[in-house]
Amino acid sequence: MIFLKEGYQWSDEELFEQCGYNLLVMRALGLVNLDEQVPAPSTYYLFKQQVFAYDVAQGVDLVGQIYDELTEGQAHHFGVRADYIRMDSKLFGSNIANCCRLQLIVGCLSAFWKALEPGQRMRTAVSDRRVLDALLEKKPHQVVYGLKEPQKATKLQELGMVLERLVRLYSDSGADGYEQVARVFHEHYTVVSKQIVLKPPKDVAATSLQSPHDPDAAYCCKPGQKVKGYKASITETCNPDGLNLITDVQVAPATQGDPGFVVPAIEKTESIVGVVKEVSMDGSYHHPKNQEYAADSQNKKKLHIAGMPGYASRFTYDYTDQGVAVTDTRTGEHRIAAEFKPGRYRVVFDKCYYFTDVRIQSYLLRKQVEEMPDEVRKRRNNVEATIYHISCCLKKSKSRYRGIHGNRLWATSRAVWVNLIRIRNFLASPQPVPVG
Repeated sequence: MIFLKEGYQWSDEELFEQCGYNLLVMRALGLVNLDEQVPAPSTYYLFKQQVFAYDVAQGVDLVGQIYDELTEGQAHHFGVRADYIRMDSKLFGSNIANCCRLQLIVGCLSAFWKALEPGQRMRTAVSDRRVLDALLEKKPHQVVYGLKEPQKATKLQELGMVLERLVRLYSDSGADGYEQVARVFHEHYTVVSKQIVLKPPKDVAATSLQSPHDPDAAYCCKPGQKVKGYKASITETCNPDGLNLITDVQVAPATQGDPGFVVPAIEKTESIVGVVKEVSMDGSYHHPKNQEYAADSQNKKKLHIAGMPGYASRFTYDYTDQGVAVTDTRTGEHRIAAEFKPGRYRVVFDKCYYFTDVRIQSYLLRKQVEEMPDEVRKRRNNVEATIYHISCCLKKSKSRYRGIHGNRLWATSRAVWVNLIRIRNFLASPQPVPVG
Protein backbone atom coordinates (compact mmCIF):
# COMPACT_ATOMS: atom_id res chain seq x y z
CA MET A 1 0.00 0.00 0.00
CA ILE A 2 1.38 3.42 -0.96
CA PHE A 3 0.42 6.46 1.09
CA LEU A 4 1.21 10.03 0.09
CA LYS A 5 3.35 11.81 2.66
CA GLU A 6 1.31 13.82 5.12
CA GLY A 7 1.89 17.54 4.68
CA TYR A 8 4.23 17.07 1.72
CA GLN A 9 3.39 18.67 -1.63
CA TRP A 10 4.20 16.17 -4.36
CA SER A 11 5.06 17.52 -7.78
CA ASP A 12 3.74 15.83 -10.92
CA GLU A 13 7.30 14.85 -11.86
CA GLU A 14 7.88 13.13 -8.50
CA LEU A 15 4.58 11.28 -8.67
CA PHE A 16 5.28 10.04 -12.17
CA GLU A 17 8.85 9.00 -11.30
CA GLN A 18 7.89 7.17 -8.09
CA CYS A 19 4.48 5.73 -8.84
CA GLY A 20 3.79 6.10 -12.54
CA TYR A 21 0.76 7.34 -14.42
CA ASN A 22 -1.85 5.85 -12.07
CA LEU A 23 -1.08 8.24 -9.24
CA LEU A 24 -1.35 11.19 -11.58
CA VAL A 25 -4.86 9.96 -12.40
CA MET A 26 -5.56 9.59 -8.66
CA ARG A 27 -4.52 13.17 -8.05
CA ALA A 28 -6.79 14.36 -10.87
CA LEU A 29 -9.71 12.47 -9.26
CA GLY A 30 -9.00 13.95 -5.83
CA LEU A 31 -7.91 10.61 -4.28
CA VAL A 32 -5.19 10.25 -1.62
CA ASN A 33 -4.77 6.50 -1.05
CA LEU A 34 -4.85 3.56 -3.43
CA ASP A 35 -7.61 1.82 -1.47
CA GLU A 36 -10.10 4.64 -1.98
CA GLN A 37 -13.12 4.02 -4.17
CA VAL A 38 -13.34 5.81 -7.52
CA PRO A 39 -16.67 7.64 -7.96
CA ALA A 40 -19.09 6.12 -10.43
CA PRO A 41 -19.24 7.74 -13.90
CA SER A 42 -22.78 8.91 -13.13
CA THR A 43 -21.35 11.09 -10.34
CA TYR A 44 -19.42 13.16 -12.85
CA TYR A 45 -22.30 13.13 -15.33
CA LEU A 46 -24.80 14.39 -12.75
CA PHE A 47 -22.31 16.98 -11.55
CA LYS A 48 -22.11 18.33 -15.10
CA GLN A 49 -25.90 18.51 -15.23
CA GLN A 50 -26.00 20.42 -11.95
CA VAL A 51 -23.38 22.90 -13.15
CA PHE A 52 -25.39 23.45 -16.32
CA ALA A 53 -28.65 23.94 -14.37
CA TYR A 54 -26.94 26.46 -12.08
CA ASP A 55 -25.71 28.44 -15.09
CA VAL A 56 -29.24 28.54 -16.56
CA ALA A 57 -30.88 29.50 -13.25
CA GLN A 58 -28.32 31.94 -11.85
CA GLY A 59 -26.53 33.19 -14.96
CA VAL A 60 -23.14 32.24 -13.47
CA ASP A 61 -20.73 30.31 -15.68
CA LEU A 62 -18.86 28.24 -13.07
CA VAL A 63 -16.95 26.26 -15.71
CA GLY A 64 -15.82 29.51 -17.34
CA GLN A 65 -14.57 30.83 -14.00
CA ILE A 66 -12.62 27.63 -13.31
CA TYR A 67 -11.23 27.74 -16.85
CA ASP A 68 -9.91 31.27 -16.27
CA GLU A 69 -8.26 30.27 -12.98
CA LEU A 70 -6.82 27.09 -14.47
CA THR A 71 -5.40 28.86 -17.52
CA GLU A 72 -3.94 31.62 -15.37
CA GLY A 73 -2.15 29.02 -13.24
CA GLN A 74 -0.89 27.15 -16.31
CA ALA A 75 0.36 30.36 -17.91
CA HIS A 76 2.19 31.38 -14.74
CA HIS A 77 3.76 27.94 -14.27
CA PHE A 78 5.01 27.62 -17.85
CA GLY A 79 5.87 31.28 -18.43
CA VAL A 80 3.30 31.90 -21.15
CA ARG A 81 3.35 35.49 -22.42
CA ALA A 82 0.56 37.50 -24.02
CA ASP A 83 2.79 39.66 -26.24
CA TYR A 84 1.21 38.25 -29.39
CA ILE A 85 -2.29 36.82 -29.64
CA ARG A 86 -4.56 35.81 -32.52
CA MET A 87 -8.28 35.31 -32.98
CA ASP A 88 -10.66 33.41 -35.22
CA SER A 89 -14.30 32.36 -35.13
CA LYS A 90 -16.34 29.29 -36.03
CA LEU A 91 -20.03 28.97 -36.92
CA PHE A 92 -21.72 25.78 -35.74
CA GLY A 93 -25.27 24.53 -35.62
CA SER A 94 -27.39 23.73 -32.60
CA ASN A 95 -28.75 20.23 -31.98
CA ILE A 96 -32.07 21.04 -33.66
CA ALA A 97 -33.80 19.81 -36.79
CA ASN A 98 -34.21 22.14 -39.72
CA CYS A 99 -37.84 23.16 -40.04
CA CYS A 100 -39.91 25.40 -42.26
CA ARG A 101 -41.96 28.30 -40.96
CA LEU A 102 -45.16 26.28 -40.64
CA GLN A 103 -43.39 23.47 -38.80
CA LEU A 104 -41.88 25.99 -36.37
CA ILE A 105 -45.27 27.55 -35.60
CA VAL A 106 -46.92 24.14 -35.17
CA GLY A 107 -44.12 23.06 -32.83
CA CYS A 108 -44.48 26.16 -30.63
CA LEU A 109 -48.26 25.84 -30.46
CA SER A 110 -48.08 22.11 -29.64
CA ALA A 111 -45.55 22.65 -26.85
CA PHE A 112 -47.60 25.48 -25.33
CA TRP A 113 -50.93 23.65 -25.53
CA LYS A 114 -49.48 20.43 -24.12
CA ALA A 115 -48.04 22.28 -21.09
CA LEU A 116 -51.40 23.85 -20.12
CA GLU A 117 -53.54 22.33 -17.38
CA PRO A 118 -57.05 21.19 -18.42
CA GLY A 119 -58.59 24.10 -16.50
CA GLN A 120 -56.36 26.63 -18.26
CA ARG A 121 -57.36 25.29 -21.67
CA MET A 122 -60.96 26.27 -21.01
CA ARG A 123 -60.09 29.94 -21.60
CA THR A 124 -60.00 29.35 -25.33
CA ALA A 125 -62.97 28.99 -27.65
CA VAL A 126 -64.19 25.51 -28.58
CA SER A 127 -63.12 25.95 -32.20
CA ASP A 128 -59.55 26.85 -31.18
CA ARG A 129 -59.41 23.90 -28.78
CA ARG A 130 -60.30 21.56 -31.63
CA VAL A 131 -57.49 22.97 -33.78
CA LEU A 132 -54.93 22.73 -30.98
CA ASP A 133 -56.01 19.24 -29.91
CA ALA A 134 -55.58 18.09 -33.51
CA LEU A 135 -52.00 19.42 -33.51
CA LEU A 136 -51.13 17.21 -30.53
CA GLU A 137 -52.16 14.07 -32.41
CA LYS A 138 -49.20 14.35 -34.77
CA LYS A 139 -45.61 15.53 -34.70
CA PRO A 140 -45.01 18.94 -36.32
CA HIS A 141 -43.33 17.49 -39.42
CA GLN A 142 -46.26 15.07 -39.86
CA VAL A 143 -48.71 17.99 -39.83
CA VAL A 144 -46.74 19.75 -42.57
CA TYR A 145 -45.90 16.69 -44.66
CA GLY A 146 -48.18 16.22 -47.63
CA LEU A 147 -49.60 19.76 -47.65
CA LYS A 148 -49.32 21.61 -50.94
CA GLU A 149 -48.26 25.24 -51.07
CA PRO A 150 -51.84 26.71 -51.15
CA GLN A 151 -52.76 24.48 -48.20
CA LYS A 152 -49.68 25.61 -46.27
CA ALA A 153 -50.62 29.26 -46.85
CA THR A 154 -54.14 28.60 -45.58
CA LYS A 155 -52.79 26.76 -42.54
CA LEU A 156 -50.37 29.59 -41.73
CA GLN A 157 -53.21 32.10 -41.84
CA GLU A 158 -55.43 29.92 -39.64
CA LEU A 159 -52.73 29.36 -37.05
CA GLY A 160 -51.83 33.04 -37.08
CA MET A 161 -55.33 33.91 -35.90
CA VAL A 162 -55.13 31.19 -33.22
CA LEU A 163 -51.77 32.57 -32.09
CA GLU A 164 -53.14 36.09 -31.79
CA ARG A 165 -56.01 34.91 -29.57
CA LEU A 166 -53.69 32.83 -27.38
CA VAL A 167 -51.31 35.76 -26.90
CA ARG A 168 -54.22 37.92 -25.69
CA LEU A 169 -55.89 35.30 -23.51
CA TYR A 170 -52.82 33.97 -21.68
CA SER A 171 -50.77 37.15 -21.19
CA ASP A 172 -51.23 36.93 -17.41
CA SER A 173 -51.07 33.14 -17.05
CA GLY A 174 -47.32 32.64 -16.67
CA ALA A 175 -47.76 29.35 -18.53
CA ASP A 176 -44.75 27.45 -19.85
CA GLY A 177 -44.13 28.21 -23.49
CA TYR A 178 -46.11 31.46 -23.51
CA GLU A 179 -43.03 33.57 -24.26
CA GLN A 180 -42.25 31.42 -27.30
CA VAL A 181 -45.82 31.63 -28.56
CA ALA A 182 -45.82 35.42 -28.20
CA ARG A 183 -42.38 35.66 -29.78
CA VAL A 184 -43.21 33.55 -32.82
CA PHE A 185 -46.43 35.52 -33.38
CA HIS A 186 -44.70 38.93 -33.32
CA GLU A 187 -41.80 37.69 -35.45
CA HIS A 188 -43.93 36.14 -38.21
CA TYR A 189 -47.19 38.11 -38.18
CA THR A 190 -48.34 41.70 -38.09
CA VAL A 191 -51.73 43.32 -37.56
CA VAL A 192 -52.99 45.56 -40.38
CA SER A 193 -56.43 47.13 -39.97
CA LYS A 194 -57.31 44.50 -37.35
CA GLN A 195 -56.37 41.74 -39.79
CA ILE A 196 -53.64 39.16 -39.07
CA VAL A 197 -51.13 39.33 -41.92
CA LEU A 198 -48.22 36.91 -42.45
CA LYS A 199 -44.91 38.73 -42.91
CA PRO A 200 -42.88 38.09 -46.07
CA PRO A 201 -39.84 35.85 -45.39
CA LYS A 202 -37.45 38.76 -46.05
CA ASP A 203 -39.03 40.70 -43.18
CA VAL A 204 -38.35 37.95 -40.64
CA ALA A 205 -35.15 38.79 -38.74
CA ALA A 206 -32.19 36.40 -38.59
CA THR A 207 -32.47 36.60 -34.79
CA SER A 208 -35.97 35.10 -34.91
CA LEU A 209 -36.79 31.81 -33.19
CA GLN A 210 -35.30 28.86 -35.08
CA SER A 211 -36.72 25.98 -33.04
CA PRO A 212 -39.11 25.50 -30.10
CA HIS A 213 -36.31 23.50 -28.48
CA ASP A 214 -33.61 26.19 -28.63
CA PRO A 215 -34.73 29.80 -28.13
CA ASP A 216 -31.14 31.13 -28.18
CA ALA A 217 -30.13 29.89 -31.65
CA ALA A 218 -30.03 32.37 -34.55
CA TYR A 219 -29.74 32.10 -38.33
CA CYS A 220 -26.64 33.09 -40.27
CA CYS A 221 -25.97 32.75 -43.97
CA LYS A 222 -22.50 33.21 -45.42
CA PRO A 223 -21.04 32.00 -48.74
CA GLY A 224 -21.23 28.22 -48.76
CA GLN A 225 -22.69 27.94 -45.27
CA LYS A 226 -26.12 28.30 -43.66
CA VAL A 227 -26.23 27.86 -39.89
CA LYS A 228 -29.00 27.79 -37.31
CA GLY A 229 -27.04 28.01 -34.12
CA TYR A 230 -24.05 29.80 -32.69
CA LYS A 231 -20.65 31.33 -33.23
CA ALA A 232 -17.56 30.64 -31.13
CA SER A 233 -14.63 33.07 -31.06
CA ILE A 234 -11.30 31.62 -29.94
CA THR A 235 -8.31 33.66 -28.75
CA GLU A 236 -4.85 32.20 -28.11
CA THR A 237 -1.29 33.35 -27.57
CA CYS A 238 1.04 32.95 -30.56
CA ASN A 239 4.53 33.70 -29.31
CA PRO A 240 7.32 32.33 -31.56
CA ASP A 241 8.84 30.30 -28.70
CA GLY A 242 7.56 28.51 -25.62
CA LEU A 243 4.08 27.24 -24.82
CA ASN A 244 0.96 28.88 -26.27
CA LEU A 245 -2.50 28.51 -24.73
CA ILE A 246 -6.10 29.35 -25.53
CA THR A 247 -6.94 32.28 -23.27
CA ASP A 248 -10.52 33.18 -24.17
CA VAL A 249 -13.59 31.38 -25.52
CA GLN A 250 -16.76 33.31 -26.34
CA VAL A 251 -20.00 31.78 -27.61
CA ALA A 252 -22.86 33.90 -28.97
CA PRO A 253 -25.82 33.49 -31.33
CA ALA A 254 -24.77 33.07 -34.96
CA THR A 255 -25.80 36.65 -35.80
CA GLN A 256 -23.18 38.11 -33.47
CA GLY A 257 -20.66 40.17 -35.44
CA ASP A 258 -16.98 39.32 -34.99
CA PRO A 259 -15.96 42.91 -34.05
CA GLY A 260 -17.89 42.57 -30.79
CA PHE A 261 -15.54 39.80 -29.63
CA VAL A 262 -12.30 41.79 -29.87
CA VAL A 263 -12.24 44.04 -26.79
CA PRO A 264 -13.62 41.39 -24.36
CA ALA A 265 -11.07 38.86 -25.68
CA ILE A 266 -8.15 41.24 -25.19
CA GLU A 267 -9.28 42.24 -21.70
CA LYS A 268 -9.84 38.61 -20.66
CA THR A 269 -6.42 37.59 -22.00
CA GLU A 270 -4.72 40.42 -20.15
CA SER A 271 -6.44 39.48 -16.88
CA ILE A 272 -5.19 35.89 -17.26
CA VAL A 273 -1.79 36.07 -18.97
CA GLY A 274 -0.57 39.66 -19.03
CA VAL A 275 -0.29 42.70 -21.26
CA VAL A 276 -1.13 42.18 -24.93
CA LYS A 277 0.99 44.03 -27.48
CA GLU A 278 -0.17 42.78 -30.89
CA VAL A 279 -3.34 41.04 -32.07
CA SER A 280 -3.69 39.17 -35.39
CA MET A 281 -7.14 38.58 -36.88
CA ASP A 282 -8.95 38.38 -40.19
CA GLY A 283 -10.98 41.13 -41.82
CA SER A 284 -14.27 40.10 -40.24
CA TYR A 285 -13.05 41.48 -36.90
CA HIS A 286 -12.35 44.93 -38.30
CA HIS A 287 -14.32 47.86 -36.94
CA PRO A 288 -13.33 51.52 -36.42
CA LYS A 289 -14.18 51.29 -32.70
CA ASN A 290 -11.68 48.47 -32.27
CA GLN A 291 -9.03 50.57 -33.97
CA GLU A 292 -9.85 53.45 -31.63
CA TYR A 293 -9.57 51.12 -28.65
CA ALA A 294 -6.15 49.88 -29.79
CA ALA A 295 -4.88 53.41 -30.49
CA ASP A 296 -5.95 54.72 -27.08
CA SER A 297 -2.97 55.96 -25.04
CA GLN A 298 -3.83 53.57 -22.19
CA ASN A 299 -3.92 50.52 -24.45
CA LYS A 300 -1.27 51.03 -27.17
CA LYS A 301 -1.87 47.81 -29.08
CA LYS A 302 -1.39 46.90 -32.71
CA LEU A 303 -4.25 45.19 -34.52
CA HIS A 304 -3.05 43.26 -37.56
CA ILE A 305 -5.91 42.65 -39.99
CA ALA A 306 -5.12 39.80 -42.41
CA GLY A 307 -7.58 41.13 -44.98
CA MET A 308 -10.11 43.91 -45.32
CA PRO A 309 -13.76 43.20 -46.21
CA GLY A 310 -15.18 44.75 -49.38
CA TYR A 311 -13.41 46.03 -52.47
CA ALA A 312 -10.45 48.35 -52.86
CA SER A 313 -11.35 51.97 -53.61
CA ARG A 314 -10.88 53.49 -57.06
CA PHE A 315 -9.09 56.41 -55.38
CA THR A 316 -6.07 56.74 -53.11
CA TYR A 317 -5.97 59.33 -50.34
CA ASP A 318 -3.17 61.08 -48.49
CA TYR A 319 -3.13 63.90 -45.94
CA THR A 320 -0.79 66.73 -47.05
CA ASP A 321 -0.10 70.34 -46.02
CA GLN A 322 -2.32 71.53 -48.88
CA GLY A 323 -5.19 69.21 -47.88
CA VAL A 324 -6.27 65.70 -48.83
CA ALA A 325 -4.51 64.58 -52.01
CA VAL A 326 -6.67 62.25 -54.12
CA THR A 327 -5.38 60.09 -56.98
CA ASP A 328 -7.59 58.34 -59.55
CA THR A 329 -6.00 54.91 -60.04
CA ARG A 330 -7.68 54.52 -63.45
CA THR A 331 -6.28 57.67 -65.03
CA GLY A 332 -3.40 58.60 -62.70
CA GLU A 333 -4.80 62.14 -62.23
CA HIS A 334 -4.15 64.00 -58.96
CA ARG A 335 -6.42 66.52 -57.21
CA ILE A 336 -6.59 68.30 -53.86
CA ALA A 337 -10.03 67.72 -52.33
CA ALA A 338 -12.07 70.61 -50.94
CA GLU A 339 -13.36 70.25 -47.37
CA PHE A 340 -16.90 71.65 -47.49
CA LYS A 341 -17.80 70.43 -43.97
CA PRO A 342 -15.65 69.19 -41.07
CA GLY A 343 -14.50 65.68 -42.05
CA ARG A 344 -16.36 65.81 -45.42
CA TYR A 345 -14.68 66.37 -48.79
CA ARG A 346 -15.43 66.58 -52.49
CA VAL A 347 -13.19 66.29 -55.52
CA VAL A 348 -13.87 66.62 -59.25
CA PHE A 349 -12.52 64.23 -61.87
CA ASP A 350 -14.93 63.09 -64.59
CA LYS A 351 -17.64 64.10 -62.09
CA CYS A 352 -17.92 65.26 -58.50
CA TYR A 353 -17.08 62.63 -55.83
CA TYR A 354 -17.74 62.91 -52.09
CA PHE A 355 -15.95 61.11 -49.25
CA THR A 356 -15.31 61.40 -45.51
CA ASP A 357 -12.48 60.88 -43.02
CA VAL A 358 -13.88 57.41 -42.39
CA ARG A 359 -13.29 56.49 -46.03
CA ILE A 360 -9.73 57.83 -45.81
CA GLN A 361 -8.98 55.86 -42.66
CA SER A 362 -10.37 52.72 -44.29
CA TYR A 363 -8.09 53.23 -47.30
CA LEU A 364 -5.02 53.81 -45.09
CA LEU A 365 -5.80 50.66 -43.10
CA ARG A 366 -6.21 48.63 -46.30
CA LYS A 367 -2.86 49.98 -47.49
CA GLN A 368 -1.30 48.98 -44.18
CA VAL A 369 -2.69 45.46 -44.60
CA GLU A 370 -1.27 45.17 -48.11
CA GLU A 371 2.17 46.27 -46.88
CA MET A 372 2.17 43.94 -43.86
CA PRO A 373 5.35 41.84 -43.59
CA ASP A 374 4.88 38.14 -44.39
CA GLU A 375 6.00 37.02 -40.92
CA VAL A 376 3.24 39.12 -39.35
CA ARG A 377 0.65 38.09 -41.93
CA LYS A 378 1.37 34.38 -41.43
CA ARG A 379 1.11 34.70 -37.65
CA ARG A 380 -2.67 34.31 -37.82
CA ASN A 381 -2.71 31.19 -39.99
CA ASN A 382 -2.28 28.50 -37.33
CA VAL A 383 -5.30 29.68 -35.36
CA GLU A 384 -7.35 27.83 -37.97
CA ALA A 385 -5.75 24.62 -36.69
CA THR A 386 -6.96 25.55 -33.21
CA ILE A 387 -10.47 26.06 -34.56
CA TYR A 388 -10.25 22.56 -36.05
CA HIS A 389 -9.13 21.05 -32.73
CA ILE A 390 -12.03 22.74 -30.94
CA SER A 391 -14.65 21.67 -33.48
CA CYS A 392 -13.34 18.36 -34.89
CA CYS A 393 -15.89 16.34 -32.87
CA LEU A 394 -18.83 18.16 -34.44
CA LYS A 395 -20.95 16.13 -36.83
CA LYS A 396 -21.86 18.09 -39.94
CA SER A 397 -20.89 21.27 -38.06
CA LYS A 398 -23.60 20.69 -35.44
CA SER A 399 -23.04 20.33 -31.71
CA ARG A 400 -24.77 17.82 -29.44
CA TYR A 401 -26.30 20.55 -27.31
CA ARG A 402 -29.09 23.11 -27.33
CA GLY A 403 -29.10 26.58 -25.83
CA ILE A 404 -26.27 29.01 -25.37
CA HIS A 405 -25.41 27.71 -21.88
CA GLY A 406 -24.88 24.13 -23.04
CA ASN A 407 -22.87 25.13 -26.10
CA ARG A 408 -20.71 27.52 -24.10
CA LEU A 409 -19.98 24.71 -21.63
CA TRP A 410 -19.02 22.46 -24.56
CA ALA A 411 -16.69 25.06 -26.15
CA THR A 412 -14.97 25.86 -22.85
CA SER A 413 -14.46 22.15 -22.10
CA ARG A 414 -12.90 21.65 -25.53
CA ALA A 415 -10.54 24.59 -24.89
CA VAL A 416 -9.44 22.99 -21.59
CA TRP A 417 -8.72 19.75 -23.46
CA VAL A 418 -6.69 21.52 -26.18
CA ASN A 419 -4.62 23.36 -23.57
CA LEU A 420 -3.89 20.13 -21.67
CA ILE A 421 -2.77 18.38 -24.86
CA ARG A 422 -0.49 21.32 -25.65
CA ILE A 423 1.04 21.15 -22.18
CA ARG A 424 1.59 17.39 -22.52
CA ASN A 425 3.28 17.83 -25.89
CA PHE A 426 5.36 20.72 -24.57
CA LEU A 427 6.63 18.63 -21.64
CA ALA A 428 7.34 15.68 -23.93
CA SER A 429 9.37 17.73 -26.41
CA PRO A 430 13.10 18.40 -25.79
CA GLN A 431 13.55 21.71 -24.01
CA PRO A 432 16.46 24.05 -24.85
CA VAL A 433 19.32 23.87 -22.36
CA PRO A 434 20.18 27.31 -20.85
CA VAL A 435 23.65 28.54 -21.92
CA GLY A 436 26.12 29.01 -19.06
